[in-house]
Amino acid sequence: MPRTSLLYAASIAVHALLAASVLTIKQRERRENIAISVTESKKPPEPPKPIEAPRLPPPPEEKAPPRPAKARTVAEPKAEAPPPEAKAPSPTSAALDALPDFGLSLSGGAGPGLAVPAGGGPPPVAANAAPRPSATTPPPPKALAPRPVDDCTEAVVKPKPKRVPQPAYTASAREAGVEGRVRVEVTVGADGQITGARILSGLGHGLDEAALSAARSGSFEPATRCGKPVSATFVIAMRFSL
Repeated sequence: MPRTSLLYAASIAVHALLAASVLTIKQRERRENIAISVTESKKPPEPPKPIEAPRLPPPPEEKAPPRPAKARTVAEPKAEAPPPEAKAPSPTSAALDALPDFGLSLSGGAGPGLAVPAGGGPPPVAANAAPRPSATTPPPPKALAPRPVDDCTEAVVKPKPKRVPQPAYTASAREAGVEGRVRVEVTVGADGQITGARILSGLGHGLDEAALSAARSGSFEPATRCGKPVSATFVIAMRFSL
């Protein structure tokens, strides 16, 4: 019995080995078949590239003929304007500088005075303007009588002020602290009456009007020449100080 079992076991082992060897051989055949069936596919050769025809050079550009040179015109030298002539001083300013100046120092503090509101009073007398030419034909000039010969060689004696009211400070000038001098031109006739007055230089804030009104309200002795009263123009300087 044990011997039969051994034979049976040995038979089974032999069959198993045979079956295993058969399976191994089949697997190798499959592998070989798979390896043989794989082939490399080559790409077809690329067609030759077309040969480009050589490009022809562009035709040469036609150049425009050169323009004839323009004749240059030489500018004539401009005549230089003559330098402006020096203006002589006007007779009006020279006459004002030659007027006699009476200094009159006035303070706007206490004491009687002639108060004038700021901006009041008549405007300054303008200088005499030259007469405008008329459109009509002027009449022929009349024959004038000969002037009497003046034998007097003395200079004019300045007029003397008898009384000049003291102008008062205005509120605007006090608040602004304005101080200075106002020059008034006064014309006195041969009879001693004031015939004209105007401001030459002022300070504003109503002080010019106050000085002008005071000068017009004053009284003067007429100027004299060779003992005779004559008309004269002079300047009064009124100084304002706080």
